[in-house]
Amino acid sequence: MLHRPRTAVTKAAVILGLYVVAGLGAAAMPFARLPGELPAIAVVVLLVAAFVVGQQLVWYNGWIQIGGVLAAAVFVICTGLAAHSSVLSWHGDRIEAVVTGVSVTRGSHGSTTYHYVLVDDQQRPIPGHLSEDDPEFDRGERVTVVVDRHNWVDPETSGEVGAARPLWIAALTGLALTTILSVLGGRSQGSGRAPRSGPGGVWIFDR
Repeated sequence: MLHRPRTAVTKAAVILGLYVVAGLGAAAMPFARLPGELPAIAVVVLLVAAFVVGQQLVWYNGWIQIGGVLAAAVFVICTGLAAHSSVLSWHGDRIEAVVTGVSVTRGSHGSTTYHYVLVDDQQRPIPGHLSEDDPEFDRGERVTVVVDRHNWVDPETSGEVGAARPLWIAALTGLALTTILSVLGGRSQGSGRAPRSGPGGVWIFDR
């Protein structure tokens, strides 16, 4: 059985630590190469799990909880996006590719993802596939992509790889805000009333 932290430092560490774990999980998503909406669903599950577990272990101010999960969402989501681009930036090769095939995946909530099959100038297949939310390319069209030398992650366009730096800035900003709100959550004092049990046994706090 888990014991709730008692001191302000341990409370803040628990809140922040859970969100950091969610961020690390999001950073690992590109390596998993999950199809369709599964990567986005997995990131949302990680974020919600971090929030719920933190709420169960630490009783702190509701407004700080809301601010914390919003800041953590920026951190977690941007970390996942930045990690993919950074891997390609570190050990990727820029290649002029040709689109040879297009497949479409339609999500359960109306989202659409276009998967492009690519070959290089020697007609050799490029490992993985290029995924976009919009129909940006047609068969036979040329596109500049960055391909991972070790085939750990799927290729991206050169523009997407170039977006790694602003994504990391957004992720670090989200982490800084999450840290501040975690410290405030650890130090916050409630009304002294026990939490009410809500749906699924999740506590609802009046503080």
